[in-house]
Amino acid sequence: LLSRPEILMLDEPFSALDSHLRFQMERELISVFKNFMGTVIFVSHNRDEVFRLCDKIAVIHNGKVEVTGKKNEVFKNPKTKNAAILTGCKNISRLKPLGKNKFFALDWGIELECSNYKNDAKFAGIRMHSITNEIHEKNFFECKVVQVIENPFSFTVMMIPKNINIKNVIPIGWEIEKSLWQKIKSETVKIYFPPEDILLLNEWFFLNYDEARNIIIENVKQVSSEKISLSESAGRILAENITSKFNVPFFDCSPCDGYTF
Repeated sequence: LLSRPEILMLDEPFSALDSHLRFQMERELISVFKNFMGTVIFVSHNRDEVFRLCDKIAVIHNGKVEVTGKKNEVFKNPKTKNAAILTGCKNISRLKPLGKNKFFALDWGIELECSNYKNDAKFAGIRMHSITNEIHEKNFFECKVVQVIENPFSFTVMMIPKNINIKNVIPIGWEIEKSLWQKIKSETVKIYFPPEDILLLNEWFFLNYDEARNIIIENVKQVSSEKISLSESAGRILAENITSKFNVPFFDCSPCDGYTF
């Protein structure tokens, strides 16, 4: 910091610390970040650290950036299966479209409804704390409890929906407060999947062809009216606008190599 760097790079700085010391060091870093005028790159596998310390998140898988965005946006809509896993989603199933706003969760054996369902989604996910026991007509299922795991301040209840006809079903995890589980614990429980909390995911993030095409047409018109060289300036404008709209990374190459996104 004395040399006034433009960038700070921190690679899992808390990996060898116990929880108490980790908490103290996080508070110190938050203070440092507030007074540091440059960019901070923070690498971590711990989603809680990332959420507390960072404003924006980039999820990297197999050496490639899959998803980028503001932390709240990435956690709310991780877009890809890998991003969902890294942000802590433990319930993920392959899906099969059934019609408008409906799909079949292949690994859970249940039919779900989701108001923002898109036919190009390949997976569905729901975070364990998003499941409730509220009574609803839809997305409400009776499940058999197969395992109960005690955490310091909660229980993780692993369940399989009853009366399903699939093999190799994957149990669904529900994180529930200890006091509530003590009241309702049973060999079977009824759970609800709030439609607004269902995550629609792909194996990787990709651009919708029609939307990308419209952006290109709009920018070509803009570039043509300003009489800018299409090979250099236009290429950069198109790449930056497309990557900005779809929240994917933009890699600036030399003009002779073009622009990759």
